[in-house]
Amino acid sequence: MDDAVIGAAVKVALSKSINILEDQINLAWDFKDELSKLRSSLAVTRAFVQDAERKQLDEPVKVWLEQLRDAAYQADDVLDELAYQHLQRKVDTRKTTRISNFFSPSKNPLAITLKMAKKVKNVGQSIKDVNRQATELGLQQRVQVSAPVASGVGGGTHSLVDSSSVVGREADIQRVVDLLIGSTSHQRHHVPVEIGCLTNLQTLPLFRVGTKKGRGIGELGFLVELGGELVICGLENVADEEKAWGARLWEKKKLHKLVFEWKAEREGYDEDEEVLERLEPHSNLKSLSICFYNGECYPSWLLWKIGGHPSACFQPLNLVELKLVHCSYVMNLPSLGQYPNLKSLEMDSLKSVRCIGNEFYMNGCNENKPIAFFPALETFILKDMLHLKEWLEPEPMIPVFPSLKVLEIEYCKHLNSVPRMSRFSSLEKLKINVCPELGWIGDEPFSSSLKILEIGSCENLISIPSLDGLSSLLELELEECIGLTSLPSGLSTCTSLQRLVIDHCSNLESIPEGVGQLNSLRYLAIDRCSNLESIPEDVGQLHSLEELAISYCPNLKRLPEESLACLTSLKTLRLGGFSEELEEFPGLGSIHHLHSSLKVLRLYGWNKLCYLPHKLQHLTALEHLDIASFNGLRALPEWFGNLSSLQILYLVDCKTLVHLPSKEALQRLSKLHTFRIYSCPRLKGKQLELSKISKIPYYFID
Repeated sequence: MDDAVIGAAVKVALSKSINILEDQINLAWDFKDELSKLRSSLAVTRAFVQDAERKQLDEPVKVWLEQLRDAAYQADDVLDELAYQHLQRKVDTRKTTRISNFFSPSKNPLAITLKMAKKVKNVGQSIKDVNRQATELGLQQRVQVSAPVASGVGGGTHSLVDSSSVVGREADIQRVVDLLIGSTSHQRHHVPVEIGCLTNLQTLPLFRVGTKKGRGIGELGFLVELGGELVICGLENVADEEKAWGARLWEKKKLHKLVFEWKAEREGYDEDEEVLERLEPHSNLKSLSICFYNGECYPSWLLWKIGGHPSACFQPLNLVELKLVHCSYVMNLPSLGQYPNLKSLEMDSLKSVRCIGNEFYMNGCNENKPIAFFPALETFILKDMLHLKEWLEPEPMIPVFPSLKVLEIEYCKHLNSVPRMSRFSSLEKLKINVCPELGWIGDEPFSSSLKILEIGSCENLISIPSLDGLSSLLELELEECIGLTSLPSGLSTCTSLQRLVIDHCSNLESIPEGVGQLNSLRYLAIDRCSNLESIPEDVGQLHSLEELAISYCPNLKRLPEESLACLTSLKTLRLGGFSEELEEFPGLGSIHHLHSSLKVLRLYGWNKLCYLPHKLQHLTALEHLDIASFNGLRALPEWFGNLSSLQILYLVDCKTLVHLPSKEALQRLSKLHTFRIYSCPRLKGKQLELSKISKIPYYFID
């Protein structure tokens, strides 16, 4: 899908989603705060889209728009489902009693609420991540202004993205939006009052603590058969520890998953510490999440004590998953290193934690030293730790994380040290993103099992351990690592590598010889590396390569002339933005050899380029062609008519372009259905030229 269509479709999806959210918030679902946050995030995203449409020449912005499209459609789907569930609940309310619905698995309002709450949270996180990426790309939030309807030639339009022919019938869309906004229903479903009377109840997915009689947390104390998963939210409404003790969670042997959640936007301490201390679960618990907890320390039952057991009741022998999310006032982490079966650990937005030290691995001086710390942990996520500066290795030198497969560290903006990568002996995926003060991750090699390595926005990182012998590595992405002057050694030994991205590494001086030995490589992108001067000759040996991108490297003066001819599997090629000293486009002397394979070609020029490479005329299988920033180009050649498979043509930012090919040449492009002309000022007013494209189904002029 081209970027104009993406932008238009995304804006419609975002607008629709925001309007649905207005409606659903008014319906007072039990996760009203999450809906409000999502609405705010979507409004921010829509403002970013306005700016992104002005910068679609920038490849990272194009990628961002594609990612946003996926997230926006996901939000659209979830919110459509939310609206449907509301209508279904209205129907069910008329047909059946609330009690019968409560015990029907398919109609239980609590089960539905829990399901939708999870989906809304997931979508909200996706949109939040997209907005963060927009900020990092330098996009600005712009107010949406309705564009006037422009009169086009033939069936086209002069609007870049607000075309009804592209995104559908605007009147119908507005009618749907009006219907959504017009709802005045304020129904709200709760757990029945005094649910504790249902003493044989076995499943209760969600319990919202209230302040009125019959809605207190003590109701849970009577539900001795309760099992499965339970989310307890509204814990800010628990008045004191005695009320919390009344829930008697330590007795509930059948509960396997617990989520403790307070209100997100609160100030002050309340009774959080005392309440959580009294919510001690049974030792059979496998999954625990603590969210928006405002206490300054974790409960004693969560801490591993000398002697092996945290407390008389709760023993974390069965705990498999632990999530600590938005516990903003806790400065010290619990000792988790000796939990024997913990497989997944996520710590998100623990804003007061400054150091991950010895206490994280072991509490006190235990004479019985463990064989390993975190012996079963497979996934560890550290995210948005605002003040975290150090992550230290354990002392003494006991093996740590022997089973860890996935390690993700993101948005830890003050983190300056992490354990050596060699300590993670089973690691398969490593992602480090937006850790600008991190300068070193060790000199010892990675685990031989590593499959995915992603490092981004680590401006102070000056070196990466050797990749020598990483025969399992499938993906390597290095983005915005401006401290790197060279790629890690051993790259040529990564014989299974399928994806290699090097983006905005502005001090990178060269790509090492040996890249041609990456026989499995399918995607290679080298973008915005301002000091890069050359590309190795052996790139032509990448016979499995399907997509190649080399762009916006202003010091690059040459490309291997014959290399392209050997890339027989190449389907997408993106080149340009090279040295301003060049008077002709380099590296395309053999591009005609790709006449049967190449489907997409994007060329970015510069001021001195007056002609298009004439060998392009042989690309008879080409379906999509972008020509951008050829600022010396005055006319498109007649041989354009030879591109018999062309379906989409973009002309962008060609300041001196005056003439299109003849009408006869354009008529030979029988498959061309989309023609976009953007920021070509000398062509815009040429009605005679524009009349040549009047028969093309969709054309855009701006």
